[in-house]
Amino acid sequence: MKKILFLSSRLPNPIDDGRSLTLKQYLDMLSKHFQVAVVSLKGKKDPSNQPQYLDFIKEIPYPSFVEKIKNVLCLSLFRGYPLQVSGVYSKKSQKIFNQIVEAYQPDIIICDMIRTSRYIRKCKYDKAMRILDMDDMLSKRYSNSLQTKEDPLGQFRNMLPSFFLKFISIFHLNKFILKFETKRMKKSEIKEIKYFDKVILVSPLETKELNRLTNSNKVVTWPVCIDSIGEEVKNEFNKNQIAFLGNLDVSQNQSTLKYICENILPLLEDNYYILAIGKCSESSKELFKDYSRVQFTGYVDDIKRCLQKSFCLLAPIQYGSGIKIKILQSMGFSLPVVTSPIGVEGLDVTDQKEILIANTSEEYVEKITWLQNEENRQNIIQEGIKYLKTNHSFQLGEQIMIKSLEEDK
Repeated sequence: MKKILFLSSRLPNPIDDGRSLTLKQYLDMLSKHFQVAVVSLKGKKDPSNQPQYLDFIKEIPYPSFVEKIKNVLCLSLFRGYPLQVSGVYSKKSQKIFNQIVEAYQPDIIICDMIRTSRYIRKCKYDKAMRILDMDDMLSKRYSNSLQTKEDPLGQFRNMLPSFFLKFISIFHLNKFILKFETKRMKKSEIKEIKYFDKVILVSPLETKELNRLTNSNKVVTWPVCIDSIGEEVKNEFNKNQIAFLGNLDVSQNQSTLKYICENILPLLEDNYYILAIGKCSESSKELFKDYSRVQFTGYVDDIKRCLQKSFCLLAPIQYGSGIKIKILQSMGFSLPVVTSPIGVEGLDVTDQKEILIANTSEEYVEKITWLQNEENRQNIIQEGIKYLKTNHSFQLGEQIMIKSLEEDK
């Protein structure tokens, strides 16, 4: 049986965001056909609480404070690498990684996003197919976030060294830094193609775009997969409970929930409230202390129960890229989704067929009101389930993944 070494920037368990879920799904599917081992940058997650089918899990350290400074100067300022590459690359960890690769002798090496790609590029082992799991085109996400009034760094803030965050905060350089990173990310997304045998994206639209930009066919789509599609369609839901799904320690999700509280909830009847499902620290809750119609679950092991007891999912996503897993998850749990045009990017869905799409706060209220008709609500649910079974089933995703890995370099 062939062997795969997966280099990740995080461990999957516990699943606390969309990327962790995707990683876990990939590992689950790959393990059915290959021996799989994981090397991860050392984080807060417990390495002993990971899938037992893996050959092994080994962690490598982040760069030291001094090395991060050197990386920012040498790699990002003078050599054009994205800042998030500077924030995770370490020569010491490179040596450890090289030793692991030589000892394991994998047939395929997959790295998790551009931030870890330098470890593969600097590894001299040449017996493996090299795959860059890019997930989505981050340059598009960053470019979109520059147009918002909220924190322009968004989720990118979590990728930067703490000393760097303090520096840009003191001198109010948020937008400047994000513009800087966006330019470097655009160049890297194109340049990295030549160093890998395949590049993975979740959105077919972005796959087509990146192949065009690089004049290649190396970029392939691994669709987001949803399990338990429509297995239990429950009618026992709270008609006043509207679900919001997302890690509220991420500024992008904070901005979206704030938009709901300030622009949509005031237009709805007073008996409606938001159930915010997902990780949420006390400091994040404090940001919403003035909004009495929001309840927080915190991190939950199984979001299915919370979603199925809700009337709908409200996701007025303001910026982003790739496929939004929370949208597909909710549809799979038989929950109608009301979202923005950005929320359905990369999905072949139609407004008021599989999903509801709104542009303004008034339109969001209209769509929620439309769902109060139970026939409308059930039609949306059933059409959404049909769409998922055709386009985002585990069976389909596994077939596409394995086929792409079995092809020659």
